[in-house]
Amino acid sequence: MSMDQALLPLQGGCLCGRVRYEATPTHRDGYYCHCRMCQLAFGNTRAAYFNLRKDQVRWLDGPPAYYASSKIARRGFCSHCGTPLSFEFLDGENIDLSAGSLDDPGQLRPTEHFGVETRIAAWHVDDGLHLDALRRCNLGERCSVTELRAQFLSVEAEQIGQRLGTHASGKHTRSTAMAATAVTLAGLG
Repeated sequence: MSMDQALLPLQGGCLCGRVRYEATPTHRDGYYCHCRMCQLAFGNTRAAYFNLRKDQVRWLDGPPAYYASSKIARRGFCSHCGTPLSFEFLDGENIDLSAGSLDDPGQLRPTEHFGVETRIAAWHVDDGLHLDALRRCNLGERCSVTELRAQFLSVEAEQIGQRLGTHASGKHTRSTAMAATAVTLAGLG
């Protein structure tokens, strides 16, 4: 496809079909999040997402139900079948949609892993994708709560300046995982 051609909208929704959406991202990049909150929300070892602006998503028959996973973020899901559909910061401009909820998830390509300090090593296969972490732990090493708290405090000012939505790459990456970890550590998530 040439750079002049617009990407076609992506369609997706939940397992039972009650919640449907159309998304118009300007890319086809996805990523895996290994943070503990995403593991629990998806009931899986990781969550696969793609990121776009909230105004690039149109819920076709009304929005999903939402679970306030913290005081600063919420997760969209189908209240009938339970399919996880989205993650978003309440005051952020972007939203992450679950790659598996797309009608054709093969339209995306994974580009990175995030939250690798809490990934489950036995379930990880080295695929050559970029690895990003809250702190640069050695692969296979778990970060202690004390280390994560210290890391969070060291970047707190940066997060406030970025309004807790995205970092330079525009994905549910560093700011998201930092905030999720901070919320978990504070007992708010």
